[in-house]
Amino acid sequence: MKLPKVLIGAIIAGIAIHTLPSCSKDNDVTPKDKKEAEKKKQENNNFPCPACGMG
Repeated sequence: MKLPKVLIGAIIAGIAIHTLPSCSKDNDVTPKDKKEAEKKKQENNNFPCPACGMG
């Protein structure tokens, strides 16, 4: 099966453009941020559940 070079180039460009943003490290979670999120989650669990009242 022969594909035109333009089509192959467009497919490769589309794959590259689609995958590049997923490789960025702008929003990576650091261990410190993870610990703070866990602490907040535990603090929020002190309130009773509106449905069952058990928390």
